[in-house]
Amino acid sequence: MAEEGGGSARRPTPEQQHDQGEEEEPTFKFPIHEPKDNNDEEIKMKSIPPSVLPNFYGMASEDPDSFLFEFDIVCRTYGYTNDAHRLRLFPATLKTSALKWFMGLGEHAITDWDGMQRIFLRKYQPYCRSKDSKDDIFRMNQQENESLEEYLERFAYNL
Repeated sequence: MAEEGGGSARRPTPEQQHDQGEEEEPTFKFPIHEPKDNNDEEIKMKSIPPSVLPNFYGMASEDPDSFLFEFDIVCRTYGYTNDAHRLRLFPATLKTSALKWFMGLGEHAITDWDGMQRIFLRKYQPYCRSKDSKDDIFRMNQQENESLEEYLERFAYNL
């Protein structure tokens, strides 16, 4: 179809594409590479109410370890026990700067759940733990009435 004066065809606008049933290509590359299942079956996932999912914003006041622990509890509760389930659900829990960071990882940067956790913790553990809390850990002492086991548990909890 030639335009007046130009003689060349113009690419339809996104609105025109949508009206014509064409989909606009995404402008980002999705970081998660989903492994092909041997059966090539669609992954069946139960519906989880959004209010149940923990959210992570990437703020310094957040604890990435606690977030992953809560995420794991929700996954187990709803039967999301394999990597593919967790990897599909994880991006829905990220908000604002954490989601921007995730989408900036690059296409297929993540191939399994262990890798996702490593990348996430490498990014947010140092950032989200304040200098004061790091200093508190180094100042911890075993109390007189505290067993070694209790002290180590308290120490590990504060890591």
